[in-house]
Amino acid sequence: MKVTLLLSLLLSLSLNATCTVDGHNAPKWACEDFTGLDTQTNYYSVAKEHISRLGMRFTKSSATSNARAKMARELHGVTNGNTTITNTILTNSRISNSWSDSKSNMLYVLLEAPKKVN
Repeated sequence: MKVTLLLSLLLSLSLNATCTVDGHNAPKWACEDFTGLDTQTNYYSVAKEHISRLGMRFTKSSATSNARAKMARELHGVTNGNTTITNTILTNSRISNSWSDSKSNMLYVLLEAPKKVN
């Protein structure tokens, strides 16, 4: 019980740690620092997008597409160009976190995809 609580606290602290983006404190993952995330079992990718006048839903969808495209490029070498494996991994991806910087009007998204696919 104590070990679980300690691990939970450490994970929370590492996820809430910050980096600097355009002079603002941002989550570490926004700077592509995945320390504290489960990189043993997941792939991660970050993308950013200007917040559109078309709304946050549109902006998040666009940023998600950009994060998936970026992850696909990164996975190309890992999967030896096997598009079936890459597509399966991307199909199982999801946005696990997002952060918006109101001063620069940017939305950052963290895409997560499991390394092991059934």
